[in-house]
Amino acid sequence: MTKNAQYITLNENNFKSEVLEGAEPVLVDFWASWCGPCHMLAPVIEELAVEFEGRAKVGKVDVDQNRLLAEEYGIRSIPTLVFFKDGRVVDQVAGAVTKRVLADKLHALLQPASGEERISSDSYAPDAKTSSDTKGGRDLASPLRRGASSLASSIRRGLTSAINVGCRLLVGE
Repeated sequence: MTKNAQYITLNENNFKSEVLEGAEPVLVDFWASWCGPCHMLAPVIEELAVEFEGRAKVGKVDVDQNRLLAEEYGIRSIPTLVFFKDGRVVDQVAGAVTKRVLADKLHALLQPASGEERISSDSYAPDAKTSSDTKGGRDLASPLRRGASSLASSIRRGLTSAINVGCRLLVGE
């Protein structure tokens, strides 16, 4: 385990022990060195790691160095921030977001379970806790999450194209 300014540098060797088998919630930042928004978000990740030390883990995965992890969790754009609790994905945010948004999500994961599954309205993937099927520590819902994420992206692209065509027709292009 390598620590940088309190966050954990995650890789394919330590991901299982640090994230999937840990007792505390984990925020994982999937990033790359060439990504501008990732660099903008880096100080926020470092601050959250310090603020939540001892209550939640904060880690970073370089997607260029850990392609299998990025593929397994359906990472299609970066930065993507994935929240884990009890070894399962419970929330996900794509793009640079405010520290407040991330802190609120971590605080919510620290609250005692109410017996109901938590599903975020701004999550890009279904709550993995809805699937209790695992095989060898791997979440079998991953393909479902990737499929749902891909479908949502296709719908967004289709709607954007339709809106653009409609606007062109209105303007007479």
